[in-house]
Amino acid sequence: MRSLGLLQTVIVLSVASWSLYADVDLVRDGKPTADIVTGPNPGIAARWAALDLQEHIEKISGAMLDIVSAPSDMFKNHVYVGTSEETKKLNFKPAVFTNSGFEIVARDNCVILAGPDILRKASRFMGPDGLKLWHEFCGEPFNYGRGGEGMGAFNTGLQLFTNDDPGTWYAVAALLEQLGVRFYAPYDDGTVMPEKKTIAVAEQHLKKEAAFARREFCYYNAMRGDPEGIKWFKRIKLGNNNIIVYNHTTDDVFGPKAIKEKYPNFLACDADGKPIGGFPAGHGMPRFTDPGFRKAAALYMNKCFEAVPELTAMSMSPPDGGLKMDPRDWDLYGKPDDDMAQKNANYIWDFNVFLAKELKKAHPGKFLLYGSSGTGRGLPTNMEEFPDNMIVPFAQPYSAYRVLKSTDRQVIADRQQWFEKMKVIRKCPIWDYYLYYNSPDRARFPVFFTEHLQEEMREMLPYSDGKFIEIQPGQYRVEGENNPRSRLGVHGLIHLMVYWQGNLFWDPDMDRKAMLEEYYDLFFGPAKAEMKEFHEYAEQVWCRQESRSVT
Repeated sequence: MRSLGLLQTVIVLSVASWSLYADVDLVRDGKPTADIVTGPNPGIAARWAALDLQEHIEKISGAMLDIVSAPSDMFKNHVYVGTSEETKKLNFKPAVFTNSGFEIVARDNCVILAGPDILRKASRFMGPDGLKLWHEFCGEPFNYGRGGEGMGAFNTGLQLFTNDDPGTWYAVAALLEQLGVRFYAPYDDGTVMPEKKTIAVAEQHLKKEAAFARREFCYYNAMRGDPEGIKWFKRIKLGNNNIIVYNHTTDDVFGPKAIKEKYPNFLACDADGKPIGGFPAGHGMPRFTDPGFRKAAALYMNKCFEAVPELTAMSMSPPDGGLKMDPRDWDLYGKPDDDMAQKNANYIWDFNVFLAKELKKAHPGKFLLYGSSGTGRGLPTNMEEFPDNMIVPFAQPYSAYRVLKSTDRQVIADRQQWFEKMKVIRKCPIWDYYLYYNSPDRARFPVFFTEHLQEEMREMLPYSDGKFIEIQPGQYRVEGENNPRSRLGVHGLIHLMVYWQGNLFWDPDMDRKAMLEEYYDLFFGPAKAEMKEFHEYAEQVWCRQESRSVT
């Protein structure tokens, strides 16, 4: 099995309490030579990390290491998973990270696998009586939870939110990768496992921090019922170091029937005075200039920050389906012959500036994510000021389309216009959607763009804290069950891009060719040459600059 020297950065530090360096045996000749120590009260992330270590060590070697709360006298060597009173006895001081991170220490008969475990709890407003409590909290019958609370979905099987950031689990996954395990894909056939009767951990003190704080893949309803898919996400070190709400949140303000009846002035109307249809048909569209609606939107926004103190930023974006302006407002945001897209951009910018000021008064230190729309994404021309508590999450063509050089150049040029207007360039999230086999009738053609994705991640690093990426759930049936289950869809086609994206979140300069050569070799074995040819040809076709069509 290949070494991971090309794939990780190792920082060797001296620690006063350890003077001698030596490899640490975990298994010798198929027999355990160590135990797994979690301390007496491990958190849920440390428990899953310890179970993952135990499971994979057994699959590699046939030896099952005991999971114990304190080191046993049966073994000279011990693996400490997570920080505890036991690691304090070793004078271990966890590293401080500004972002997601983990560390591996191996010397003097012990291995320590640790990292900050950032685990969240839902507010009371996500419970069974949550909406009633929310109405009482706000004093208005707003909806709640458009975009959740930034934590992702709660997976009942794992008792974790999908956006939780378990550094201890990342450390275990990194150690298993050192031992030759590769988490290329989810589910039973996705992990490459070496066979070794003796397992030793090399002496080291590795500290690794993610390049991007936001490493989020979302496949909605599958997440609650797909613990194996979420385990894969954690093994490839996906999670969010901080939480934001990034969605069509104004829908919660104007959308409820009770609000529409109570405040009909909240709705934008057409030239005949009838409410604009919106999406879905008849849902309506808010009038962003209405003083009452603005006051309600600010109330909702500020109450969200009160409800979830860990929330760092949120958007107050228009509802799904685009942006349509009430004709009464047309002349407020441009000249009569100005392009309507430009008027829309000015219209939604003005609304966001108002919200940013209200947020600063109520919650200094929190941020508004600028929320525009497909029909208002351009650079506003009414930027008399740029609020210092506003972050602009750039609207962009999805990564799969940035492979076209002309598109890529335009994306970069558009962003540069924004940068020139900003006082401070604050790192922003990017919404992506590049793995999109979203219905049974959608053609399953191969979408590979490994080289360009790496170029994109390097380009994003100075101004982006990562991505929110939509991919689609799939369904499968279990014999004897009436209803299908959900899980990550079409993983046979999409796993390589998800795996590669996961790696780039941590290291945008990772050796792509080495990663791919190892993947072809380990994942496809005797079919290595044929599958390499297939992937390279598919990537060449997808990334071609000439016109293309798919039948």
